[in-house]
Amino acid sequence: MTTWKKIMTIMTSKIKKHIKNPIQKDSKEDSKKDTVYKPWGHYADIYRTHEVVFKKIIIKPGEELSYQSHEKRDEFWFIKTGAGSLTVCSIDIKVSAGESFQIYRNNKHMIKNIGERDLEIYEMQCGCCDEDDIIRHSDKYGRA
Repeated sequence: MTTWKKIMTIMTSKIKKHIKNPIQKDSKEDSKKDTVYKPWGHYADIYRTHEVVFKKIIIKPGEELSYQSHEKRDEFWFIKTGAGSLTVCSIDIKVSAGESFQIYRNNKHMIKNIGERDLEIYEMQCGCCDEDDIIRHSDKYGRA
């Protein structure tokens, strides 16, 4: 099974390269195809396999992800820009650019953009990386 240490080693160079030199798309149409729009903002996969995912998440001001957990994967978040309120297992903390967090499988978690500009997060997933592995405990958009 893939470990966090191995994932971090593999993905660190990809993260640094992507943040400094974002992947360029040939056109706006190519970029739109890779972007998944949600009520809170959008995300785009940078790298995806069944066991590892690396994505860029944008949360609009005042919006939030659902309070959720995952049975089959762990996550690592890096806050690139913005300010948020992160809740993990009912503990709230303020977060800002440059901070990172590990979220283990089955830990309930969510993040809310409390700033005036987009909250940009780079997320890495490790385990069984399936978008269906989302257990929503509460959701302001009525998806729970």
